[in-house]
Amino acid sequence: MKQTIKLIFLLICFFSEIGNANANQTNSFQFKFNRSVTISNCGGGSSFGLGRLAWGTIPWAPSGLISGQSYQFEFCVNRFEIIDDGSYDSGDTKSFGAGFSAKLIRQGTTTKFVISGTVPNADWNFSNVAIVKTNGTQFWGKSSADQSWANISGVGGSNNITIQDIQKGISDAPFTLTNPTSSSSGAFSYTSSDTSVATISGNTVTIQGIGSTTITVTQSSDGNYAAATATATLTVGLNSSSISLADIDKFVDDPPFNITNPTSSSSGAFSYTSSDTSVATISGNTVTIQGLGTSTITVTQAAAGSYASATTTATLTVTKNLNDPVVAFEAIKTEIESITKNSAISNSVEQVRNAEFIMREKMVFHGEMMRAEPSTATASFVDYNFNLDGNSFGMVGDGKYHQTDISGDQFRRRIMIDAKRVHSKNESVTQVVSALSLFDIGISEKTSSQYRFGFKQSDGKGNHPIKSSSKARAYRVGVSLSHSFNEKVFGGVFGDLIYTQTKSSFQSAYTNVIGKIRTYSASGGAQLTGQYEVYAEFWIKPTLALSYSREYLIRKRFVSNTSLGSTVVEASLPMPTVFRITAEPEFLYESFANQDGTKDFVSVNPSYACENMKSGTKVDACNTGIYFQIGKKSDEKGITGKFYFSYENLNSGPKHEYGLQFKSDF
Repeated sequence: MKQTIKLIFLLICFFSEIGNANANQTNSFQFKFNRSVTISNCGGGSSFGLGRLAWGTIPWAPSGLISGQSYQFEFCVNRFEIIDDGSYDSGDTKSFGAGFSAKLIRQGTTTKFVISGTVPNADWNFSNVAIVKTNGTQFWGKSSADQSWANISGVGGSNNITIQDIQKGISDAPFTLTNPTSSSSGAFSYTSSDTSVATISGNTVTIQGIGSTTITVTQSSDGNYAAATATATLTVGLNSSSISLADIDKFVDDPPFNITNPTSSSSGAFSYTSSDTSVATISGNTVTIQGLGTSTITVTQAAAGSYASATTTATLTVTKNLNDPVVAFEAIKTEIESITKNSAISNSVEQVRNAEFIMREKMVFHGEMMRAEPSTATASFVDYNFNLDGNSFGMVGDGKYHQTDISGDQFRRRIMIDAKRVHSKNESVTQVVSALSLFDIGISEKTSSQYRFGFKQSDGKGNHPIKSSSKARAYRVGVSLSHSFNEKVFGGVFGDLIYTQTKSSFQSAYTNVIGKIRTYSASGGAQLTGQYEVYAEFWIKPTLALSYSREYLIRKRFVSNTSLGSTVVEASLPMPTVFRITAEPEFLYESFANQDGTKDFVSVNPSYACENMKSGTKVDACNTGIYFQIGKKSDEKGITGKFYFSYENLNSGPKHEYGLQFKSDF
């Protein structure tokens, strides 16, 4: 038997339909297995349109087949058209006799036409196997003896590779090309179309000169995929030079200044331009300020040697010189005026409230004296009170009274010292210490008068919206009258004059503004109060109060102090006018006297107040508040001490204060 068997295998795929014309196509293939099996002049196929399945022969003459050896030949189609009459399905087997069979296998997007069997003798060949129309696509074959694949058409499976264009500078160092992503395992090689621009060794590119060259990358076939190529353009230019310029802040009165050239690898000359010459002009690299505003400074470095030109920009911002006393003051003027205005309002409200509390205490004491029997005069003494509130509200220094030899009138002498801590809006905290002397005349008559004078020292600090501090000293004189309508209902009127000196400091990063203000205020009001004993030790004392206060400016002076000097500046300071009506019942518990003659007391005073205020603008506010006190008193010694807390939120904003207060007859 011959060692080489020539098989002629003709695959003719055709479908027929009445009336269609025939189309013929011939393909030539070189197909080599590792076992030296070859295919020559394989081809031929006709398409006759849709219709019935037909069979034919394939003119295929492989060589090197061995008698008795098992082979499997697979033909894979990427794009295909299966044309049959429904009698031949995927996976079906067609027998070709002599131990060989054929079947069609679909695997995803790939279809295989498989012929397998054992060669019985050297003269064996195939027939009747046509079932696939290829549409000009690629065929693959594989011998089951060694499982190696080859491309029948000699071009392999399609394989696409890409490479990106490249930009480089003339002085750039050699660089390595990264192999493209590919499904093939074939080796890559690179070429340069212009070696005066760049040369390539392996995949390392070396720059030779300025210009452009086409880089071609080729991937060889690996037996599964055909060879593939791709190109990219390498452009070599001058080296880029990176420069930068920082933004610039200047004052309008600053002298001309020089711009420092940016750091650069290039030796090219620098030039500068200003986008707005009304803000700044440039000569060379010298900038001259012309006015307020912003201008874009553009710096350009000319090309030199192997470096291209470069440009960058920066923003020049020109503002007023905040070190100038007037300019620095103007920058915080609004904040200064707001803080000063709020402080004046707060002082006016506090003075009104203090007068109301003193008036109320006066009427309470008057009522107690009307219900008490006179006694002989007592020895005088003085005790000191420290009240973190400064209010004398609810302070009852009842008990003994004195008979004078001057006019024969009944009278009471008291001294009150108190201190308080006040928390106001904008994180402002003020500590206040005050002392007040009060003289009551006709304390057991239907109408009783009171004269008072004293002073107040306050120290305030704030951090919002700017840092500020103030020290104030106030001097007060006042008079009031209380009248008993009956033993339970009392009314009264009061009036006070207050002179205040305030020194304030307002600080920013550039200035310290010192303000000195002198003012006086006139306040007055009327009250109606009831005194009802619900049962022993418990009282209800409702009060209705009307109050008015107006502040007057005597003198103001503000000085701005900076590193450049000091200048008197002007700030607007409208003086406040306050009118308020308050309904405030007191719920008081007062114990019987202990063995040492002292009594405990505690009271709560909820309130509802409406306030009308004018300080440049007119505003109104109504809200609730609370006043709480707890303390001890001695009727025999005429001493009272208490701790208290109060809160309200009206036109001057939320404010709470707490303190200690002591009061003594003398």
